[in-house]
Amino acid sequence: MRFNLKLKSYVLCAGVLYGNGEVVFREYFEQARLQRPLELAYYGEGKNRIPTVHVKDLVTYIKKVVERPPTIQYLLAIDHNPKPTLKKIVEAISLGVGTGKVRRAPPDPTNPFI
Repeated sequence: MRFNLKLKSYVLCAGVLYGNGEVVFREYFEQARLQRPLELAYYGEGKNRIPTVHVKDLVTYIKKVVERPPTIQYLLAIDHNPKPTLKKIVEAISLGVGTGKVRRAPPDPTNPFI
């Protein structure tokens, strides 16, 4: 069996996609736009980190990997946000689209991830 040694693969791990109709933050945007409720809720302490990446930025990262292959094969494609926590994301959505108000909600017992 012969292998093509010129073929090289890369693993690009993307953060949570947003920006072009992705639904991950849709509920927050809709609540902020309608201002119902006036305060957007984040669950728990809001400290859980959520690495995100805009879908157009992900395409740019992929293009750069193809054009100038890096020396490492495992890459992270995430925004340059030093602390992408749920609380910070909800605050930004509320400030940009809604009333600017947020509140802490108790953790959801049905969801062990929040």
